[in-house]
Amino acid sequence: MVISIGMCALWVRSYYEFDALRWQKRLGGEGHDHVGMAEVYSGKGAVEFDWQTYHFFPSRPGGRRLFWMHADYLRRPQDRGMWAGWRKSFAGFGVTNDWVDEKTRKSMDWSIADIKQNFAPPKTPPATGGWRWIESFRSVWVPHWFLVLVFGVMPGRRIYVGVRKRRRMARGWCLSCGYDLRGSGERCPECGEVAQKSTGKMPVGPG
Repeated sequence: MVISIGMCALWVRSYYEFDALRWQKRLGGEGHDHVGMAEVYSGKGAVEFDWQTYHFFPSRPGGRRLFWMHADYLRRPQDRGMWAGWRKSFAGFGVTNDWVDEKTRKSMDWSIADIKQNFAPPKTPPATGGWRWIESFRSVWVPHWFLVLVFGVMPGRRIYVGVRKRRRMARGWCLSCGYDLRGSGERCPECGEVAQKSTGKMPVGPG
């Protein structure tokens, strides 16, 4: 239930700020980083789970790391740019499988080769502190309301069943079927359940 309530708060927040939890690992690279990254992204009413590999220059120290980021610019998962892959979406659900086509790959390789020869890349984006080429991207996304239901159904049902049984016990009804047991014996004549008196325990089952 706590997760479901937290997901509701994240749902509201997603319309004015995005959040992303990322785990990345260096896969290799010479003079640059070849990186694999798993990400959970929340933005504009949807939660996206993705795995991507990319190249980054200059090389940065460190191997694996987990970090969280947020910003006030927003996008939906289906608004991502595409290279050569495909994307399917319906009613807030969707899946993406994208990769770099041969033309872009050649351009990317040429750029890395230039960097290795100490040619300074022009207009390095200050937001990233370097150049980044996404090589492949796979993701699946679902709307927040779906996760609210997934995490809220079971706790909600347990609360409902508990309240219903307490109410039936207070009224002298059978905890299983709701038959009025006042004036009846130790067993429900309707379903055969052993009548629960004042122990406060749940009945084990029909005798």
